[in-house]
Order: sequence, then C-alpha cells, then structure tokens
Amino acid sequence: MFVAYLATGNPAASWGALGFGILALPTSAVFRCQRGRPRLLMSLYTIGMGLLVLGKFVPLLIATVTPDAAWPEGLLQAAIGLVRFCQEAFFWAAVGSFWVANILIAMRPKY
Repeated sequence: MFVAYLATGNPAASWGALGFGILALPTSAVFRCQRGRPRLLMSLYTIGMGLLVLGKFVPLLIATVTPDAAWPEGLLQAAIGLVRFCQEAFFWAAVGSFWVANILIAMRPKY
C-alpha cells in the first residue's frame, strides 16, 4: 500500500497503509494470548479493526477513481458517513487494543 501511495500519490493508499500498519500490533498480540477463548477474542477484535480499515479505505479508493458527478447525492453522503464512522471507530479501537491485548494475554483459559 505504501508503495502504491508513492507511485500514485493517491491519499486512499496512504490511509490503507497506515491502517494496516497499525493492525500489526493487535495481530502480534493474538499469538501472545493463550489458546482458547483469549486467542479467539483477540482474533475477532483484530478482524473487526481490519474491517474498519476496509470500511474507510474502499470508499476513499472508489471516490478517487470516479468523478464527483458520477456519484448520486444520497450515495455520496452515505459514503462520507461511512468513512467518518470507520475512521473514528478505528482510532478508538486502536487505542483500546493495547488494553484489550493486555487483559486477554493475562487471561488463563478455563478447561
């Protein structure tokens, strides 16, 4: 993604690179968790964060490829709302991932 940003200058590629780069931390925490429920919960948390990155990246990518006149008014407003929601939710999920990871790493599964 970062190479795509350098090659094209597309801002959507820079957001994708930043988002997926931040995902490296919760992804590494998955493998520090014990097998069972802690690892499953951390995996689901990380997948949710990845979906938030895609929710921001895909509309931005589509918006930079298509001209503004091709967007119906309602769809454009919905895409802007989705990008804003995903950006804000990803920020708070990234901040919270450190606490979630530490809690889940400390958990011992009950057999």
